[in-house]
Amino acid sequence: MKKFFFLIIISFLFTACSIETIDTEEYPLYFSIMIHMEEDFKDDKDVAVFEKHVQQLNMAMDLADDYDAKITIETEIPFASAVKNSGSDILTNALERGNGVGTHCGSAMDTSSIAALTESYLKRKELVDSLVGKENNRGCSGGWGESDSVLAAQEAGFSYLDGIVYLAYLAQDQSIRPNQVTDEEIREIYYHDPVIPEFSDHIYPRFVKNAEDFIEDEEGTFVLLNGALGEIGSLAEDRKTCGTKCKLTKEDLEFIYDKITDANKIRDKERVAHLFIHLPLKYYSEENEEILRSFFAHMQELQKRGEIQWGTQGEVYDTKVSERK
Repeated sequence: MKKFFFLIIISFLFTACSIETIDTEEYPLYFSIMIHMEEDFKDDKDVAVFEKHVQQLNMAMDLADDYDAKITIETEIPFASAVKNSGSDILTNALERGNGVGTHCGSAMDTSSIAALTESYLKRKELVDSLVGKENNRGCSGGWGESDSVLAAQEAGFSYLDGIVYLAYLAQDQSIRPNQVTDEEIREIYYHDPVIPEFSDHIYPRFVKNAEDFIEDEEGTFVLLNGALGEIGSLAEDRKTCGTKCKLTKEDLEFIYDKITDANKIRDKERVAHLFIHLPLKYYSEENEEILRSFFAHMQELQKRGEIQWGTQGEVYDTKVSERK
């Protein structure tokens, strides 16, 4: 009889441990690509420009399909207007192929009121909503400046912001900024650098209530998708060195692979971690096809080895929300 009860106790303890193990979820390192349809594009004024951009987006999606990857197209007013006016299915087709769509909201560093910034966000959101539905357009990249971007974006109906750069620090007190960087330094030097500079903290998306700081807030309902590495062609050289004329090189790709390795070494696997890059349209060309294929092929291998998991920005947002449940 004693042996019988002993076996029951052992069985109970084993079951309890098994349940505890199951309840502890481990997350992969998510990786995403943003493609920004910029504010200064002329798609709504020049059909040839629009057609070229559609061709480049199709190349991006074809590459993603070939290597089990995903992209997220984040569009400003000019391209979205051209899509609407032409009746193009490029954005809905992107969704059907498993990619993501969102909004790009430009720079708002001199927008001094939350009301004005909200109006700017809303104008863009309503246009993109009309093309893909609000359920598919939940996030925005950009809109950083003096006003509180989180409050404005949330009021406009967005659920998350990504592509967070130093311009966002303009809305914060200088005393809590990294190295107490000044407004002038942000505007002239660091404006497009990703936040948060400390990589061990940078890789984690977070809930916030406002843009007054970037510390995770238990009461926050809005998500900042952290983890941006920057524009792909500037990663090895630094954007401040080459601006918009950076060439895509193998060194840029090595930078990405190294950051993935670093993130996997330090991350807490029970938290959602995320890295992403901006891979602009200009790089989707015959000239760059070989290096792009080498990048996507390597990333495909990393996914097979469990070192990354491709996801759209919206999918990473959903995962962050589920982490809380």
